[in-house]
Amino acid sequence: MIYGTVMLMKKNDTFITQSMLSSYLAVETKDYLELILPFVCMCLPEKIDDMIELEKTQSALKQNYGLDIPVNVVEKLLIRLCKQKRGAVVKKISSGYAVNSIYNADEFENRTRKIKKSIDAVISKMQKYMHKEKYMKDASSDKMREYLVVFLDTYNYSVLDDTQSLDAITLNKNSESNYYVAQFILTEYANDTAEFQDILEIIKGSLVAKSIYYFMNSENDISKKRIQGTKFILDTRVLIDILGLNLQQECKATRELLELIISNGGKVVTFDYYVEELRGIIHRFEKTPETRLELSLNWFVRNGYSSQDVSAYAGTIEDRLQEYNIDIIHKPDYEKNITTQKWHIDYAQLRDVLNQQIDYRTKKDEYYSDALIHDVDTIEAIAYERGNSKRCSIFNCKVIFITKNTDICNTIFSLYKNDRFRNGEVNFAMSDVDLTSIIWLSTFGKNSDLPKLKLLEHAYSACAPSRIIMSEFLAKVHSLEETEKISQEMAIMLRSQYATINDLSEISHNKEGSVTDEVIFEMVRRVKNRAEKDVKIQLRKEICELQKERKEVEEDRDAVEKRRNELIGEQRKTSKLKQDTEIVIDNLEKKRNALSKEKAEYEKKVEYVKTKQKDLIQKAKDKANMIKVITKILIYVVLSVLSFGITLLFAIGTWKISDLTDVSLVWSYVYVGSVSIICLVITIISIVKWLSFYVSKVAVKVYDYCYSREIKKHKEFFD
Repeated sequence: MIYGTVMLMKKNDTFITQSMLSSYLAVETKDYLELILPFVCMCLPEKIDDMIELEKTQSALKQNYGLDIPVNVVEKLLIRLCKQKRGAVVKKISSGYAVNSIYNADEFENRTRKIKKSIDAVISKMQKYMHKEKYMKDASSDKMREYLVVFLDTYNYSVLDDTQSLDAITLNKNSESNYYVAQFILTEYANDTAEFQDILEIIKGSLVAKSIYYFMNSENDISKKRIQGTKFILDTRVLIDILGLNLQQECKATRELLELIISNGGKVVTFDYYVEELRGIIHRFEKTPETRLELSLNWFVRNGYSSQDVSAYAGTIEDRLQEYNIDIIHKPDYEKNITTQKWHIDYAQLRDVLNQQIDYRTKKDEYYSDALIHDVDTIEAIAYERGNSKRCSIFNCKVIFITKNTDICNTIFSLYKNDRFRNGEVNFAMSDVDLTSIIWLSTFGKNSDLPKLKLLEHAYSACAPSRIIMSEFLAKVHSLEETEKISQEMAIMLRSQYATINDLSEISHNKEGSVTDEVIFEMVRRVKNRAEKDVKIQLRKEICELQKERKEVEEDRDAVEKRRNELIGEQRKTSKLKQDTEIVIDNLEKKRNALSKEKAEYEKKVEYVKTKQKDLIQKAKDKANMIKVITKILIYVVLSVLSFGITLLFAIGTWKISDLTDVSLVWSYVYVGSVSIICLVITIISIVKWLSFYVSKVAVKVYDYCYSREIKKHKEFFD
């Protein structure tokens, strides 16, 4: 089963619902069922108190807006409309529901008119683009709507009605029309036009519708849900996108989805056999260059990987997946679970149904391909891990298989719908687009570019040749090679060059059955032109490099010549400097000799002066000492005379005293003599002690004076 809005192929009504849902989402980011309420109000009876029949409302929603809503959900929406804060558009009565007030449809109709106008602008611009590029003769507005509808349906954005809408589709093969639509979308994206934003709104609305269909029976608001440890198992194709081995836009979109899963509580894993399957594809790419364009590993071709580089890359897959937080797990043994569970999967039945419904490419002498067995093992593992059937969503289902092959999802849903999924259990497998819609809506408001990335991913994918076109191309190249209409070397180039993919799409427009001999010859011509162009570019590049080298050589030569002239000038300066230096050295030598002579004479003079000084000093000292001694002697003689005179005066005085007394003369002499001698001795001792200091001081001064006078007489020796 594919979830989404039903495309209404009524003129001017196509895409209205999708764009309306997106426009309401930009305003209302609450409960996702709120987005459907305006559509329900537009389907109500037009008179107050008229009864509201659930089945008629359900039919009107599908017929007018392509919303296939279950009856129980319609009733849930009517209950919401009964609330006063909704304006009580509906009221509950004993027999059911009735109109309480007329819904004011002005805002809805204004929004519808604006959206119709924008969609008409997209269709009109699409027509002009087709005429300008000369893609087709019939570029009517109806045809453009049909092309856009088929593009959205191809990439699982919406589904076509089983009756009128399917009858309105005239395309039997969609690869050509998808190519035209993709080219238009990419052109508008490159120019950042309003029409691209309008197409993006349709995509957003389709993703909203998918989420609504998944959770219309949920009791909780999807915008408030968080993943409760669910494991998301990735298949080989999704691993290729995460590792960026094919188209860049696929890589961006898938990595964005991976980041949202992990940031919202999910776990991302893959089985070891998917890793080995990817490794086998890489080794096949390495060993068989003629099959490289079929293997969706264009990254190796774009980056010019050699066989050794590719082989080395294959050995690092586990480490690279670990960098993106993807765990590699092994399939457990479920034999014990089979005996304890009431329900278990019929392995052989699942294998045979998938083999019948899905185009698994098998090798020769191989009935079941490895890819088929791997997918069956994965579904079996998921069924056993979930256990018995119970209501659950991707947020709490324990484990779910994520694949880019919607046929697997639809086949599994149809096979186990009655046994497992009718009671609200989410499918065992889900497409990456469906998962994108749910994860994106649950994280709305976090500025995620996931819808735009998915749109660009599918646009680039539609520009690449389909599997059928590639098979036709390779078969035609092989045929022309065998008939020698093209060389073996050219055939190898056509099968291995990345540019071949673009050439094939541009020439064939991805139209099935259009790969003729002329197409191959045109591709050969383009290859040769590119080769010639590459040679010319290489020659120009080499010429430019030679000219650059020549210019550099000339510049080097000029620099050498300039340097040579500078060196000659410096040499001349050096010679002159040498001569000047020699002259200076001679002058310095002469001055040095003169100074040496003067120094010798000076030293002799100094020696003479020193000797003379010593002699003069010694003579001055001797003379000063002699005068000093004489001075001391004279002083002491003078002192002695003074002492004697004093003694004599004392004796005379004593004698005079004795004459005046009655003492005899002898005793007077004895008495006076004794006293005089004693006084003389005492006087002399006292005078000597008292005057010795001054005598010494006077002697020193006399010495200094005499010494200085002698030195001054010969002062020429002391200056």
